[in-house]
Amino acid sequence: GFHYYTQTPDDSKAYTYAVLKSMDNGQVFAVCNTHFWWKSGSEHDAIRMMNAQELVACMEMLHESHACPVFAFGDLNCSAYAGPFLYFTEHQIVRLRDIAASFSKKSSHHGDPKLGKDKQFHGSLPKNPEVKSLDHIIGLRGSLTYDVLTYQVILDQNVLDASDHS
Repeated sequence: GFHYYTQTPDDSKAYTYAVLKSMDNGQVFAVCNTHFWWKSGSEHDAIRMMNAQELVACMEMLHESHACPVFAFGDLNCSAYAGPFLYFTEHQIVRLRDIAASFSKKSSHHGDPKLGKDKQFHGSLPKNPEVKSLDHIIGLRGSLTYDVLTYQVILDQNVLDASDHS
């Protein structure tokens, strides 16, 4: 499915979702991909909170209708210490980095790639600490049990060149 966030000033922010089934073992899980509102300031923080509420409603609907784990990922345009994460905690949603057996200490945000003399875009490694990450993977926890073995931030040059997100 696809859904535009209802409280953003334009139609640029949305989420997609899918319910997937492993062909190997039949395990079912759901995923959401999102991009929250981006501007700074308290009025924009409020919009991100509304984005979080709509995403959580989708995650809870997917869990209830399919009785499966639900994960979401994307550019939340906020740190793990911002209001949306307090809301996630209230709804039994965890940041997977926080429960992973091993995790990357790198920031997922490294700024926009720059156009080089070769007419190609090139990114560089993050300069910010991990606490400044804007990209996150979260999971509905509740009564569900699952393990996160590794949470890795991908910093290959092809990824750095393609996007400001890892």
